[in-house]
Amino acid sequence: MATEDNIQVGVFPLEKDAQTCFERQTCKNPGAEVEIFKMIFRLIGVNYTVIDVWKEFGEQYDFGAKQPNGSWSGMIGLLQEGKLDMIGLSMRMSSEREEAVLFSYPTRVFESVFVIAPPSFTCTRQFIFNAFSRTVWLFIVCSVLLLYFTTLLINFVKIKYFIQYKPISRFFIELLSTSIGLFSISSKVLLLVILFATFILSQLYQTDMYAFLSAPLTYDIPFRSIKQALDLVEQKKMYFAAFDTQNLLCTPNTCGRFQQVVKKNPIRRADTEKDVQNLIL
Repeated sequence: MATEDNIQVGVFPLEKDAQTCFERQTCKNPGAEVEIFKMIFRLIGVNYTVIDVWKEFGEQYDFGAKQPNGSWSGMIGLLQEGKLDMIGLSMRMSSEREEAVLFSYPTRVFESVFVIAPPSFTCTRQFIFNAFSRTVWLFIVCSVLLLYFTTLLINFVKIKYFIQYKPISRFFIELLSTSIGLFSISSKVLLLVILFATFILSQLYQTDMYAFLSAPLTYDIPFRSIKQALDLVEQKKMYFAAFDTQNLLCTPNTCGRFQQVVKKNPIRRADTEKDVQNLIL
């Protein structure tokens, strides 16, 4: 319970969250909650103590749920029992909770976020070949072959005219060689054209490849609304995963069906963030 000059503030030090800075007063980027606490209590001239409810009371990720006997669990229960004076975290406002505790002015809109796959740390996209479409690749291959056979045809005509009395072996050697001494000027012009075209093509390929890598992946999302998600869960094509004491949000229009669906296909639960991620399909 609070004394005259000390307020007990309850928090959850969630994994990978700014709230872990509550225990470190010199944290470089403490997050909005810590900055707000420091500013408010400094202005009103009151000291405060941050209480880790996980360590002190064994409450894990339970903001508060009303029990059948009328009492509350979690953070709200600790407030009603006088073990805390305030909760230092954002909490979803509901009519039941507003009857039990006082809320400060809401700072954000709450929304349900469904994670359908764990984040990938590797890129599985075939960016080398996917930079160009199949049509472009076919066009490039056909152009190279056409250029090559055109060069052979031109050289064939020239060599046949100027080298009429040389052995047939010399004829094929000259035809398939990379350079023809008798036509050095035309060969150089053709080589310059090929080099310029290759440079333009390589720049285009590099630009498209970088753009392909920087563009976000598009996933085949199995649902677009909570109603569609409930349909999949009811058909047992998917299930919900959450923390042990986490209450999933629902609207008045979907809460009834939500309860029916999770009875048929229960929510998979775990204690830590890593274990919850392992439950994700």
